[in-house]
Amino acid sequence: MLIEYEINAIGIIIDIFLIALCCLNSTIDKNRRNGIFICAVLLFIVSTLANIKSYIMNNNIYNTSIILTLIQSICFMITPMLPCLLLVNYTNVKIGYKIAFLVPIIVNFILCITTNFTPILFGFTNELLYVRGTLYIVPVIIACITLMFSLHYLATKANYLLLSDNIFLIVILSTSALCFLFERIFDFSYFFYNVSSVCLLVYFAAINGFECRKDVLTKTFNRNYLESYLPKIEKKSAVLLMLDLNNLKKLNDSLGHLNGDMMIVKLASTLISCFGDKGRIFRYGGDEFLVVVTNYKYFDEIDDFIRRFNELSKLEGISVAYGYSMYIPNENTIESAIKEADSNMYSFKREMKVC
Repeated sequence: MLIEYEINAIGIIIDIFLIALCCLNSTIDKNRRNGIFICAVLLFIVSTLANIKSYIMNNNIYNTSIILTLIQSICFMITPMLPCLLLVNYTNVKIGYKIAFLVPIIVNFILCITTNFTPILFGFTNELLYVRGTLYIVPVIIACITLMFSLHYLATKANYLLLSDNIFLIVILSTSALCFLFERIFDFSYFFYNVSSVCLLVYFAAINGFECRKDVLTKTFNRNYLESYLPKIEKKSAVLLMLDLNNLKKLNDSLGHLNGDMMIVKLASTLISCFGDKGRIFRYGGDEFLVVVTNYKYFDEIDDFIRRFNELSKLEGISVAYGYSMYIPNENTIESAIKEADSNMYSFKREMKVC
């Protein structure tokens, strides 16, 4: 009994710590932070309710079946919500996938509410005996479906995350899924929630590290990450596209640096719209960006990407000079390819001034 309280207490402490971190942290993207914050709050609620339930049952406080049923139904409601909340909060998730995530949660919610009036899922006798209902297996299946669907989405659709981010979140969700099955098979109360609290803390720390690779203003990758990324692609062919805003100094002098920053953010957003799932985008300098494309199937489409980028740039009112080069292992170096792209970009900039 004491061990059960201690385990739940550890989960509660981790949840409170996570809630505080989410409130104080400004590095992690707001949508991700909100997802982690809501999960931590829900896990805190569940762990607290678990202690209340354990106290009632271990001290044989009779005639509390209504309270115990309510606690259990809240726990059943929350379980399938946790993996989805880490994903649905991302603005990149399309509305169709958000609905697909929410439908089983809504079904589960209705079942849990109903079981407080008729024990279709479970119930408690006045002597505190736990009785499973005829539909007990349904929320368990729904929880498994939401976990599996989240894993499938990460593995196939979540291109906005880096592969390393994807793999890390897959490992976290898989660990939670295994703990959920372990809890159901061996009837180890609330093991899933406590392990999920630990996983969520680890995920927060990892995401915080991932976000350190991003440029604060534009949310593209920063120069520091570029330095560590380039050695990883030395054995791959790549197209390097260098871009630079035109007349930024004139804009800063006439309208102020805030307007200049807004134009840089517009350029970054346009690049993400055009190249976000095709390559890596780095803020190379003040108003310079480098796009690295290593996937062969996109090499022949670079001109199409640039044409699309030009169309988007005109719509946003951005004037941009660009140049690109090809890096081929054993024929040139990445550094020389970047210099070539930079040189081509400045040649184009001079041509634009002449015109």
